[in-house]
Amino acid sequence: MKIQKLCITILVNGEKQSYQFSPMETVHNAHFSLTARWNKDNTGNLYWVDIIPEDILRLEEAYYEIEYDFRENDRVFCNGYQSWSESREMYVDEKQSGLNPLTWPINKFHQLYYYGDYQFADYVNRPGQFHGYTYSYIRNGRTFQLLGSLSEKNGFTVFKHDAVKGNIRIEKDCRGTLVKTPFRLFTLFLAEGEETVVFPNYFQQLDAPATLQKDLTGWTSWYNYYTAINEEIIHENLRAFASRKIPIDIFQIDDGWQPAVGDWLNANHKFPAGMKALAENIHFSGYKAGLWLAPFICEENSAVMRNHPDWIRRNSKGRSVVAGRSAGWSGRFYALDLQNKDVHDYLLQVFDTVLSEWGYDMVKLDFLYAAALLPPAGENRGQAMDAAMTFLRKAVGDKWMLACGVPLGSARGKCDFCRISGDVALKWEERILSDVIRYRERVSTLGALNSTISRRHQHRGGYINDPDVYFLRDENIKMSADQRNTLYVLNLLFGGLLFTSDNIASYNEKQMQQYLSQFPLQQRTIHSVEEKGGIFQIEMKSRERDYLILANLTAEAAIIELPAGIYFAEGKMLQNKLKLGAYQTQCLLNCDVAEFEILGTTGHVFPLMNLDSFTIATSAGKVDLKKAANSVLPAVAYIKVPENCSGLVFDKKEYPTSKVDAISLVKIPF
Repeated sequence: MKIQKLCITILVNGEKQSYQFSPMETVHNAHFSLTARWNKDNTGNLYWVDIIPEDILRLEEAYYEIEYDFRENDRVFCNGYQSWSESREMYVDEKQSGLNPLTWPINKFHQLYYYGDYQFADYVNRPGQFHGYTYSYIRNGRTFQLLGSLSEKNGFTVFKHDAVKGNIRIEKDCRGTLVKTPFRLFTLFLAEGEETVVFPNYFQQLDAPATLQKDLTGWTSWYNYYTAINEEIIHENLRAFASRKIPIDIFQIDDGWQPAVGDWLNANHKFPAGMKALAENIHFSGYKAGLWLAPFICEENSAVMRNHPDWIRRNSKGRSVVAGRSAGWSGRFYALDLQNKDVHDYLLQVFDTVLSEWGYDMVKLDFLYAAALLPPAGENRGQAMDAAMTFLRKAVGDKWMLACGVPLGSARGKCDFCRISGDVALKWEERILSDVIRYRERVSTLGALNSTISRRHQHRGGYINDPDVYFLRDENIKMSADQRNTLYVLNLLFGGLLFTSDNIASYNEKQMQQYLSQFPLQQRTIHSVEEKGGIFQIEMKSRERDYLILANLTAEAAIIELPAGIYFAEGKMLQNKLKLGAYQTQCLLNCDVAEFEILGTTGHVFPLMNLDSFTIATSAGKVDLKKAANSVLPAVAYIKVPENCSGLVFDKKEYPTSKVDAISLVKIPF
C-alpha cells in the first residue's frame, strides 16, 4: 500500500485555491510553505504534512489518496465516530448506512442525529463504500494493512474506502479551520503484518501508553437500577461484595445520584447522608470509589440551565446547541459552552468537590462528544475535542478517569479507561433500531459485542478498554443464559475494565461460581479473530499456552471443525468437531502436550489461569501446584500421565490415574 498524492484546498482572502503534491515534497509560495515527508523503518511507513502560513489560511479540504486493489475476501474495519458508534469489519460488498430518512419523525423526536456523525459524514448507502475515524485496516486472512493517525489534535482523520473504484482517501476533517501558525496537518502510520505485530508497532509510534498496567474489575449501578438508585440500594450491593470478600477493585455509583444532569455539587434527596459518606463506606469495604458525571451537558430542568443560560453553547442564530434527548431525564439536554471561563471554573469546582472533598478515586465522564458538536469559529471538531479532553485530564489530575461517549482518537493518553462500545441492553438486539432506523449508537448487546471484538486492538493503546458491563442474573433481563455467558466471556477476553451491575446477593450457587470464575485476571494476547456468518473463532495465548474461543452470536446452532489437536474444556477432552449452540461460547485450551503435563483446570473461565505454577518430580511421582492469588473457587487440575503411571502424590495424598477419552490422567483438587 502506497500513497499516490496529497491534495489540499484552502481559502486565502476569500479565494479558493487547490494544490496537489507528492507524498514527499517541499513547496513554498506566496501564501504558505508545505513540507510533506515520508519515512520507512522496520515498523512501517510514516507520513507527515506541515504547513507554515504566510497569510491566515482557511482549510477547506485535505486528503491523501491511495489506489488499492480490494479482493473479494477482504474485510475492511471502520471505526465509528465515538464510543457508542457501532464499529466492525465490513465485507467489501456490504453497505454502510446512516440513519434512515424514512424514519425522520423518530430520529427528530429522539434527537438521534446528535450522537453520531450523521450531520456531517457522507453515508452514500452503496455497496463497498465505507468510512471510519482515527484508524482503519484491510484484513485478508491474518494479514493486516493498517492505516492509522498518530494525532487527532488538529482534526479528526477520516478513512474512506471505495472497494468498487479501488481507492482509499485519508481525509482531515478540517473545513473552516484557520491556520495562523505552523500546523501539523497529518501524522500517519501505515504498516502490513499480523495483528500481534502491526498494532504494537502503531501504538509504539503513538507514544501514548495506558497509564495503568493492570486490568480491573468492579460493580456499577446503571444496568440494574438505572436512575432509580438510592442510598440503601448502594449500601445493599456494597454489603453483598464486602461480606463475601469479593476481590473487585472499583465500586461505582452511576447516574441517579445528582439533583439534575448539570448540577453536580450536591446529592439529591435519595442520598441523605451525602456522597462523601458513601465514598468513605466504599473505602472501608476495601474498594476504590467511582462516580458518574456528564460534565459537558445539562438537562432542561437543571439549575445550571435556569440560572446560567449564558453557559449554554449557542449557534450563529443564538439557539441552544442540543446534545440529545433522554426519557430518563427531563427531555432534551444541551452542550455547555466550553469557551466560557465561568463554565471552566464551575467544572473545576465540581472535580475538586468530587475528588478532593468527597474523596472519589475515579470519575466516569459521559456524553463527552458534546464538546465537539459546535466547535469555536476557526476550529474543527477534533481541535475542540482535544482541548476538552486536555482540560479534563488536568482537572481530574492523578485520579482515574473513565471516558465514555467520546471519539476514541481524542481519548488516547488523556484517560485511564475508555468505553469502546455502545451501551449493552437487557435484551440481545432491537431490530427496529438496527435494521429499520439504522441507528449506530443504539443500546444493543449485539452491537456492543461487535464493537468490543473489533476494537480489541485499542487495549493499552492509550487507555484500558472498557467493553461495558456483563450480566449473569435472571431478574430484570430478557437474555438467555447462553447470551449472558457469551457477553461475560467476551468482555473478559477483550476488555480491561470488567464491570457488572448485578446484585450478586440474588445469585444462585451456579451463578456465583460463574461470577467468581473470572478471578484472577491474567495477561493475555489475542493472536487472531476470524468471523464467518456471525460465528467467531478467536486464538488467544496466555502464559505460553494456546486457547481457542468459539463464540456464536447468532440464533442458529453450528458444527465447528476444530483445528488439529486435543482440547480441554470444562473437564472434558475434545477433538475434531464441536457443536456450538445458538448464542453459545466455548473456551478451549489446547492440551496436545507431553506426558506428565497439566492439561487444564476447572474453576476459571479460561483453564489454567487460576494456577500460578505446576511442577512434577516424575521419578517420585510428586506434584506441586500453587494456586494463583485472588483465585477464589475450589478447582481441579487435570494432569496427563503415561499409561503405566498408577497415580500422583500432592500434598502428601495420592490420587489415582483414570481414563478420559483414551487419555491417562490424574485429577487433583486444589
